[in-house]
Amino acid sequence: MQCNPANIRILVTMAALFLVPATASVAEEDINSGNFWLRHCEKTITTLDRDRGAPFVFEDGICMGTAQAATNALELPPNPTICPPERASDYQSLRVIVNYLQSHPQDLHKRFRFLAVMALRDAWPCPAQSR
Repeated sequence: MQCNPANIRILVTMAALFLVPATASVAEEDINSGNFWLRHCEKTITTLDRDRGAPFVFEDGICMGTAQAATNALELPPNPTICPPERASDYQSLRVIVNYLQSHPQDLHKRFRFLAVMALRDAWPCPAQSR
């Protein structure tokens, strides 16, 4: 499968339908945490940097889907909470999220989706008059 916008959207949709469960047992690794997803999203970026046409695996879809969903949701009018650059891509959003995770190791125990929101808000705040 080629890594074009249509295929990425299909993978994102599929990933959203099969998101990881909200709970994990104490004995298992917390699959909802930044700790768990940081390494997967770093691999996604490495894969995309090496070959934009590389096939995606499930974890890549979760990483890209989280970046896309968080960006889209936070940009919604009438009160957007982030204001990304006009031409910001899903890939750029993912890089912002991974950079935030790498820069905030003290927070990696928190939920990945929460950390994604915090990363985007930190990187792309809206000017006061846009709110």
